[in-house]
Amino acid sequence: MRIKENLLGTVYNRIRGRRGSLRIAIVGSQASGKTVFLTSLIAHLQHHDPQALNLGSGVEILKCEISKSSSHFSPFPYEYNRSTLVHNNAWPAKTSDVSEIRLKLDLKRGKRKPEQLCLEFLDFPGERAADFLMFSRNYSEWSDMVLGSIQADRCYSELARGFNSTSESSCDEQELIYAYKMFLGEALSQRYSRIITPSVYLIDCRGKRPDGGGSPESWSNERFCGLSAAEQFVPLSEEERLQNCVLVKKFEARYRKYRNKIVAPLVHWLEDADQMYILLDIPQILMGGFSMYNDEQAIAERVLELCDQDRGFWRQLVQVGVLGWLLVKPSRIRRVGVVATKSDMVATNNDIDNLESLARQMTYKKLRGISVDAYDFFTCSTVMSTELTGSRIPRLKGRLVYDENGERVAEKDSVPVEFVPSRVPEHWPKDGEWPGFSFPEVYPKISARRDTPPPQEGLERVVKSFLGL
Repeated sequence: MRIKENLLGTVYNRIRGRRGSLRIAIVGSQASGKTVFLTSLIAHLQHHDPQALNLGSGVEILKCEISKSSSHFSPFPYEYNRSTLVHNNAWPAKTSDVSEIRLKLDLKRGKRKPEQLCLEFLDFPGERAADFLMFSRNYSEWSDMVLGSIQADRCYSELARGFNSTSESSCDEQELIYAYKMFLGEALSQRYSRIITPSVYLIDCRGKRPDGGGSPESWSNERFCGLSAAEQFVPLSEEERLQNCVLVKKFEARYRKYRNKIVAPLVHWLEDADQMYILLDIPQILMGGFSMYNDEQAIAERVLELCDQDRGFWRQLVQVGVLGWLLVKPSRIRRVGVVATKSDMVATNNDIDNLESLARQMTYKKLRGISVDAYDFFTCSTVMSTELTGSRIPRLKGRLVYDENGERVAEKDSVPVEFVPSRVPEHWPKDGEWPGFSFPEVYPKISARRDTPPPQEGLERVVKSFLGL
């Protein structure tokens, strides 16, 4: 049944694609800004003002409507997210479920007859990106990659000492599971959550997250590294797999079930996209240090692997046959964009240029090796929430989320203050030279009028890219 549903969905999407439809994948790790990006984008498309979103001379979006999605994913909560921005002056809550939105719009280009387009977007919890390496790999391959990533990073290998010790001395299933969950809990407590896989440890199947005031011990007692308490699995080294064949078979079965339920539906949607835009929060990565840099680069590379569709071609050819292939053609991601988000968190044009340069340095080598027709780099802020002040020393002004003591300030109590963000370097720092960076988080600045899209910077370049303008 699953294969038939995927087959029918593929055929439908490819036939539909010939009628002016685009499936656009917006991807990124947690807190990269996917939800805010989509919310602002939809607002600009629905209430297009050429002065607020300049798409070129004579180009205008005459109408944009939200239509019913054809997939089994939940509808993207655009109205809720928009209301949160407008009425609460707060950022939307973290994404807890995979959701899709389909837009029908009438696009006018100069004196031509208006063109009807259909755009599809997907939003998903960024935590799921850590699971992408599961999609085309079996349990043993996944284990080797996870353990290799831990060993390659001195911070992670230090956190995993307890798990490594347990796996070397014990074959007990529950001891191994608890030790691995303790490692995940330590990683979470140190804000190294981008490496946590299975990602249900961070956000379970119901969208519930760990208690923010908890500890590695409490999280390890409450959270699972699998679909349920009885379906947990952990990575084992090759030597351990050879010595524990019975346990490995259990873990393999649980791994496959997890991959089919959590990972495969999301990745199949992304694989079938026409274009992909990867969001990178460069200021956050600079503040996070080399461990966060390594995590973000690894996630970006896993996502870009979806663009190599030779495997997808043969899969579709087997499923639909030669006649079906001639009719629908295999899908392939043809255009990729790498977007450095939150450009309103830096103070000068030179810093903005450096955001794009750093995004390019992170992904360029991988981009050169994948089979896409075109790729480009962008910087943008989809909700401009700061303003530039000062002349000799560039400063920003905004409503800070945290005070000077690190305490969170409620939205209603936060008032605009001036602050000096760090300068953005031209190149990524080396390990021993990684300085402390500061890019304070601010609350959104947005009009209370629902027909007024958020102020933005650079979004028009991204829109022109996926619309081919």
